[in-house]
Formats: sequence, structure tokens, C-alpha cells
Amino acid sequence: MQTIDLVRFLRSTDCAVASELSSRFDASVRTVRAHIHEANTALKGIASIRFSRQLNGYHLLVHDGRALDVWLGHSESLVSNSNRLSPEGRVAYLINDLIQRTDWVTISDFATLLFISPQSISKDLKAAETIIARYGLRIVKKPRYGIRIEGSEMARRLCLAGYVSQYPNEIDRLALRSDGELAINPGRVTTCIENVLNETDLYLSSVAFSNLVAHVVVALFRITKACYIPLDEQQLSALRDSPEFPIARRIAMNIGHVCKIDVPESEMAYIAIHLAGKKTLVSHVGVDPESSQGELVITQEIWSAVSAALDRIWESFQFDLRSDLELRMNLARHLVPLASRLKYRLRADNPILDQIKLRYPLAFSMALDVGIALEEWSGTQLCEEETGYIALALALALERKRSASPKRNILVVCATGLGTTRLLESAIRRTFGAKIGDIVHCDALHVQGIDFSGIDYVFTTVPLDVSVPVPVQQISCFLDADDISDIDKLLDGSSRETRFLTQLFDEDLFIAHLTGQDRFAILDSMCDRLIKDANVSPKLTDLVIAREEKASTAFGNSIALPHPARAVSDRTRICVGLLDQPVAWGEQEVQIVLLVSIGIDDREALDFFFSRAARLLSNPLKVKRLLETRRFETFIYQFGSTGNAHE
Repeated sequence: MQTIDLVRFLRSTDCAVASELSSRFDASVRTVRAHIHEANTALKGIASIRFSRQLNGYHLLVHDGRALDVWLGHSESLVSNSNRLSPEGRVAYLINDLIQRTDWVTISDFATLLFISPQSISKDLKAAETIIARYGLRIVKKPRYGIRIEGSEMARRLCLAGYVSQYPNEIDRLALRSDGELAINPGRVTTCIENVLNETDLYLSSVAFSNLVAHVVVALFRITKACYIPLDEQQLSALRDSPEFPIARRIAMNIGHVCKIDVPESEMAYIAIHLAGKKTLVSHVGVDPESSQGELVITQEIWSAVSAALDRIWESFQFDLRSDLELRMNLARHLVPLASRLKYRLRADNPILDQIKLRYPLAFSMALDVGIALEEWSGTQLCEEETGYIALALALALERKRSASPKRNILVVCATGLGTTRLLESAIRRTFGAKIGDIVHCDALHVQGIDFSGIDYVFTTVPLDVSVPVPVQQISCFLDADDISDIDKLLDGSSRETRFLTQLFDEDLFIAHLTGQDRFAILDSMCDRLIKDANVSPKLTDLVIAREEKASTAFGNSIALPHPARAVSDRTRICVGLLDQPVAWGEQEVQIVLLVSIGIDDREALDFFFSRAARLLSNPLKVKRLLETRRFETFIYQFGSTGNAHE
């Protein structure tokens, strides 16, 4: 039995008693009632199934025939794909359904609706609990009633928006289930927001803009359900005084007029919160990030947080970035909107997080430590997505230390924001330095506003839907092997490589078969090896454990790169541990551990190590080969052999 079949049948008949429905669909009366309840929840504002005492049966009362046709069409599509619904898709469905409920629902109800066993639903709910916990939500259970989600309206919206961002087609489903005929038209909402932003100096990247649209659509959907953001007068007053509030008011009034929805002032403030959390490093196209125009207001508190972050990098990695004024400015500008996101627990999407971790392990390791410093400053732990954006700023600073002066004339177009664009610019300068004059950059939304009189080529990471008067070359965000012929030309000769490999690694510090109950037991064993065989300070163990407790050092591809909270060695040494079985390392599984005892004033060796670690992280075949042979000579060959190096 399917809910859509029930609705279609009742639409074709005047009335049907429960026993007739039970017989027709070969289901128990209890199951029929569960589908009636599900249909009424899904059809709110469109139609409803009611029990008629006079007729002693159920009938369908239609409020909006056209909207019902649309709902039936969408539901048929969902049913046709139900057998192919992946576990991830089921988890997303459960989260979406539970967030929108205020009543209780049983596991057997979900099992019937999704045509799978109650045991599978229970397994999916465990995965759903992990996801919603990130937003401050939880699933509560009540005997004989069922389950439901509990949490604030803000948390529900943030989770729903995350669901919509992960499954973009579902934004239309939210629009469909609103009150009336498609009252929330995502296309119209997008146009309303775009028209307002085009008249302001507020600059959003393509990713941030899409994210904002998702949050606004979710907010409108919740408004139609009479679910509002509760803000007291003090909070509302503070937001009224923010520079984003007038823009949010214009967006709300524009949308309210077009979509025929009354948007109260508290919801205008909610939009302002998201605008404040999505500002990027420049106000509008054409403003140089280093200029004073369009400057964000950076308080002394922000500057102090930046100083604490750079101090932490120096203490942990012995990389002195404290005098890098451009990095200080980039971090400060990033912290202004980040402070808003942390205050209201907004989550930032980072579509290139995995690539950042694999290609820039040193910058990401530093960013994890910066996150610890910022947690002490803000009282809120940074998620990995935020850590990734900080890693971009640090990677750019590290690139500047390695690269020659810029030389060339191209336009770089990137959809993921200024940090990625400038990393790409730096990589282009480093690889093709003799052929490059000036480089300018913009977002894909603003290509039409560029003056091409001084541009020779466009390098873009996304397809362009506008015509430009110069040749266009599409490339990847990170200049991989398909985009360049020989990135290794920038590396130093083999003698330098041999020197660092000899300094960093020793066969006595290579553990081919390592066991341990958990990551902390493994780290304790590896620290002992470094202390005994490499003459490292006994303080190493406590410092490594303390650092790991703050944030996991798993990077992906079954590799972890732990290190102490501060440098305690005279020179950098690495202990390599190959686990007999994968071990849970935070939210990932790890089988190769490269424990780094960072040397005091040993930046060059550490830089070399992380550049080669990037190759290992991005090459599953090397990892497989190493785990198969478990020989020190194989490790040295795989670690030092040529391949794509991006850091």
C-alpha cells in the first residue's frame, strides 16, 4: 500500500469505510490509518482526508485541485524511485519528515511508507541522529507513541537548509507543501534576492548566494506553517542596528510582495543574520582586498583573536606567520562574518573541503590548531567546513613564502569564493611565472562587469554562460595533472629530497605491524618509540594526546597526521605506524599513522614532509601498496616518488 494510491482512490470515490480500504489495499486498518495521517500531513493546505460520521467512512476534501495534481505528480516520481532510494537518501527523507512534524510517528509507520524493514529504519535513524546532533537537535522516544525531533526553530531551519543544499531538487518539495498553490517559488525567491543584492555593495560568492537562497526558502516554508524565529526585543534591537538589516528588510518586502507572504520583522532579522554570516572578503567587484574601500569593521577583539591564532601556529609548527600582514588582514576579514556564524551556530557549506584536506595538509593541520585558539576566543567549536576556509587563507600565505614575484595577464573565474581563487592565482604564478603578467579575478556571477581591454585569457573553474571577447580555458580549482605538464619543475633537486628523507625517517621509527584498542593507545605507543629511539622529550606523549583530544587529525585516505600541541624536538622526526586493522579516528577510519614530532626552527623539513604527505593523501594506490608490503624501503619510495604535489 502507498499513500499516493490511497489519495487517488479517495479522489475517485465519494466515501470509503475503513474495512473497504483495508481489503482494497491488502493492509491492516492500523496501516490504513497511518497512511491517512501521513497524507494529511503532506497535503496540509492542499487537501485533507476526513472521517464522515454521517457516511461512516473517509472522504477526500480538496482545497486546491491544481496543487493536488502537482503533489500527485511529485509523489509518483518519489514512489517510482523508492526501490532505488539509497541509505543516505532514506536518512535525508527521515530527517526532513521528522523536522517538519510536531506529533509522534512510529518506526513501523516509516517502514510501511518506505517499503523497508523496521530494522533498516532503526539503523537509518541512528545515522540521522548523528547528523541532526550537529545542529543541536535530538530524536526523543516515547513508549506507545513513537519518536519525534526536539530542538529550537533555528536548529530545525539550519538542518532543513542543509538537507535542501545536499538534495537541491527537494527545494521544490518544500515549495509544494506550503500553503496554497506553490506559494514559495524558489525561482522567484532567487530573483528577489538577486535584484536587491545587485543594488547594494554586499558581495556574496556563488556558493554563499545559493546557500542564502536555501535558507530563505526554508524560512518562508516555516512561516507558512506558523513557525517563527523567537527573538526578544534586545536581540531584535541589536539586529535592527546592523548594516545588514536594511538589506534584509528590502529582501523580505520584495519576496513578501511577489510570493504573497507576510514576513514579520523577526524574520527580517533572521535574514540579516544570514547576510552577516555570508559576507566575503570584499564588498563588491572591482575593490582590491588590500584597499581601504569596502572595509569591514574589524574590532580590537578580532585583531586579538588573529594574533592568538598566529601565535598558536608558531608554538605548534614553528612557522612564523605573525609578520604576514596580508594573512592577518585576510584572517581578520574572515573572522568578522565567522563571528556571526558562531554566535548563531550557522553552518557554512564547503564543497571543496575534502580536496583542501588532501592537497593542503600542512595548511589544514595549522587551521585545526587555529580552530582550537578560536574556540577559546568564541566558546564555540569550529566545524571542519569552517576549518577548511581558514586553511585556504593559510595555504595562500604558505604559497607566498614559496613563490616568485607575480608576472602575468589573465582573468581567473571561480565559484567557491576569494580564498580558492587566490590559491589558484598563486598556483598559476608559481607554475607559469615567466609567462604571466597581471592576474585579476572575479566570481562567475560578475564576469559581464569585467573590463576585458587588458585581459588576454580567461581561466575558469566553472562553465561560463556569457560570451567574452577572449579565449576561455576551463581548469580545475587546484591545477591538477591534466591542467599542467610538469609541476615538479618548481621543486628543488634530488639531493635536497634525499637529505630531508634521511633526516625525517629512520627504520627504527617504522612500525610495520601496530595494534591498539583506540587512537590514544596507538599514539601512546608511538610516542614511546620516538622518546626512546629518537631522543625526543618525554613531554611529547602528553602534548600529542592533548592535541588529539582537541580535534581529530585524520585526513582521509586512511591516514592520520598527529602532532604535539607545541614543538619539543630539536629537529623534526616522524614515526610511521601501519595498523593491522583500521581503527576509528574521530569520524574516520585510519590504518596509516604518521606521528610528527615537530622540530624547533625546522620549518623547511616540516614543509617538505607535508608537501610529500599531500601526494600520499591523494593517491590511494600508494596507500594500498604500502599496506600490502609493509616495508620501510617501500614507504620511502612511495613517500619520495614523484607525483602530484599541491602544497
